Amino acid sequence: MSARDRWLYPIVLDDTNNTIVVKKDAVTTTQAVPPGVYYNYDGSIPGFPSILTAVKSALSASGLTSVFEGSIPFESYAFGGGGVRFYATWPFSWVTSNAAFSDTLRRALGLSEEDSEAMSDHFHPFTTFGAWLEPRDGVSYKQATYTKTQFRGPGISERTRLNQRWGSHKFRRFNYKFAPAGVVYPGGVDHADYQAVARLAVGDANNLWWDVWQAGLSTGAPCLVMHDTDGEDIGVGDYEIVRAAGDYMDEFERTLTERAELSRTYDIDLICQVIGGPHESF
Repeated sequence: MSARDRWLYPIVLDDTNNTIVVKKDAVTTTQAVPPGVYYNYDGSIPGFPSILTAVKSALSASGLTSVFEGSIPFESYAFGGGGVRFYATWPFSWVTSNAAFSDTLRRALGLSEEDSEAMSDHFHPFTTFGAWLEPRDGVSYKQATYTKTQFRGPGISERTRLNQRWGSHKFRRFNYKFAPAGVVYPGGVDHADYQAVARLAVGDANNLWWDVWQAGLSTGAPCLVMHDTDGEDIGVGDYEIVRAAGDYMDEFERTLTERAELSRTYDIDLICQVIGGPHESF
């Protein structure tokens, strides 16, 4: 399988959307994840708290020691990645039908609205909200460029100019071709034909470019780009921290080009400023 980029954008939890509900040994408990801004990966990056780590801590209060790993979601299996597998030390079930279970956290964990069976090894059905995985059938292009801040002014005589340059700014163009509507717009997987093209299960609306832009790029908040993953990796890989540049922050459609009229297939194309991370490739 070809390498696929994974974009992570902020997930905001407050006192209204930060609880999970689990059942262990016929006992149902509700646990809270501390309010804050999180990112959907497993590991640790300074300044980017992991929502999976926070969920692990909340589950430990219910006596469940847990481990997450990336997987192929069992209902959206044709997508080839973007899911989560969960191991615990004791059989339990996710009680997502309980009104106290946060819809934000349910989607971030790739769970459906139906309660899971009691088990210690869970394959979650859907892809995970908070992350956008590049489609497996697409084609991508990435190119970095560097600029410097520059000032030109009068020199010491009429025939000279003062030229000052300082700093260095890195930008990267991201281009993902042949992205079907089901990984771009809300509602793109509600129709069976669009669902089939996107390789996502009906109802799996978690892997949307719209959410990357709406929650991350349009707000000026930093996003994490995990470069060239295998589709199932949710750990800390070769990443960059980016923000949208220029008009790409202001208008969603600036990041898209429809390949043909009514095709509902798009090229995602934008430029971001790189503000951190170990990835150094041009």
